[in-house]
Amino acid sequence: ADKDVKDIRNLIESGSKVLLSNSGNIAPALYPEYIRSLLKANGEITTMDIPESDIFDGIEPLETRYLNNNKRESPSVISGAYRINRNPNVEALASFIQIHGYLSGDVNDRMKRLDQIKGFPIVKITDKGAVLLSEIRFEKATTDPVAAKLLVNMLIDLIK
Repeated sequence: ADKDVKDIRNLIESGSKVLLSNSGNIAPALYPEYIRSLLKANGEITTMDIPESDIFDGIEPLETRYLNNNKRESPSVISGAYRINRNPNVEALASFIQIHGYLSGDVNDRMKRLDQIKGFPIVKITDKGAVLLSEIRFEKATTDPVAAKLLVNMLIDLIK
């Protein structure tokens, strides 16, 4: 697996563009300097942090919630979110917060707690090439038009 991760990184560093979907812990192994860890979550809501990004073309802000797959289950949008280190090479395109409620304590306590429960399910890292890391539930693209549009937009973004 280490060799595979190195091969993917070399591919990106040689100028290729890659979509890595639902990769789990591969992303932190691939870019440990940018991706600290993966927050595992079946999130129902994700928020566009950079709505002007091409990957959101034709998608309204409230449409990135509740992706449907016509099954009797929670309409989750993501399978996880990345905890990132801010860097000019890293674009956090969408975010997710695990709980609904209040953060308590002083500012530092609240910031530490938020770091535990917040992540970014769509992250673009630009090197000589680029990688789009996505934890969007693209298996729903056959039944949910927003999931399909997002997948197509990501592929178009990478071939530009």
